Amino acid sequence: MLQVAATTGSGTWIVQIVVGIAVVVVGMALARTPVGRVVALGVGIIGSVAVAAVYVGIGWA
Repeated sequence: MLQVAATTGSGTWIVQIVVGIAVVVVGMALARTPVGRVVALGVGIIGSVAVAAVYVGIGWA
């Protein structure tokens, strides 16, 4: 993980963050009900936390 972070420019990370936010926003926009919007947002947040936890776990391994 440290090698990936050291060799990957900040532009790549920024693009990934923007794409992730866009996916959550599109999911919320396409939801037909308020409950669907909350579910889309919740899944986006839980997914982001899970990915961050995996990266931190890999970095410590």
